[in-house]
Order: sequence, then structure tokens, then C-alpha cells
Amino acid sequence: HVDIVKKFIEGRINTKGIVIPQEFKAGLDWINVSKTLTFKKDLKGKVIVLDFFTYCCINCMHILPQLKSLEQKFTVEDGLVVIGVHSPKFSNERSTDNVRAAVERYEITHPVVNDHGEDLWSALGICCWPTLVIVGPSGKLLLYLMGESHEKLLHLFVNEALTIFKDRGE
Repeated sequence: HVDIVKKFIEGRINTKGIVIPQEFKAGLDWINVSKTLTFKKDLKGKVIVLDFFTYCCINCMHILPQLKSLEQKFTVEDGLVVIGVHSPKFSNERSTDNVRAAVERYEITHPVVNDHGEDLWSALGICCWPTLVIVGPSGKLLLYLMGESHEKLLHLFVNEALTIFKDRGE
């Protein structure tokens, strides 16, 4: 499996692919950080896992232990950043106070952005919860994982991505 993942990542790096927007939309509310994170400064050179979720989704809650495990294995110092992207399904879920309460209730410790207008959701073509998007240091989309039960692949993919980008000096 490792060789397949390495070849896949190298293929994504060497082709013209989808790149995330330059920055998060201005004015979005952030939780678990003291300021808005930026791709050009805070996330530059990092492998990023974007977790598109909504707090009323049981499947989204099911993958939280997988994300926690990932964050325990690979730290920011290792080059990994996990960001929750709350994308509401219902109008009451647009409230940052409600999102903040859910983040506390579910003990989510990584940064969370409230994408209340679903701008990033739409820009990246997300269609269901939960969806994990793995992004390389240059902002290129490497992989989408939809639904649950991807923990082994997630760990393998992140490990190989971190190794490849470190070897490339990115």
C-alpha cells in the first residue's frame, strides 16, 4: 500500500490539479485560535487536513477520535495541521456560538473555522459530511475522503505526504 500511496502523491504533485483558495474568506469566525489562520503565513509548508463537518452529523462525530489519533501521531512540528471547517446543514447551525458550544462539548482542540456561508465547501466541491480534504504545502489538493472508516488510509497517506514533502524540502 505504501508504494501505491507514494505514487499517487507524486502524481498529484506533478500534475496540474485543484488548488485551494489563496486564503480563507475574510470575516469568518475561528474557534480554538486567537487569530484568523492564513495559508501564506500560518499554514505555509504544512500538510493540512480540512475536516468538513456539521455538528448535528453523527458520522462527523464518529471520525473525531480518528482525527485526535492523527494529531497525537503527527504534530504541527512534524508538519501537519488539522482544521475543522464547520459547514452548516440547517440555519441554526450557522451561529458561531452554537458551533463553539459543540466544539467544547465534543472536545475538539484543533482550529475550527465557521464556514457559515459554505464558501469553502462550494469552492472545493464538497457534497457530504464528513469529508476530509488533504492539502499539500503548496495548496494543491491531494486527496478527498468522504464518510467514515478511513483511519488507516488517513494515517498512511499523511505519513507518506509528510515524508515526501520533507524530502523535497517543502
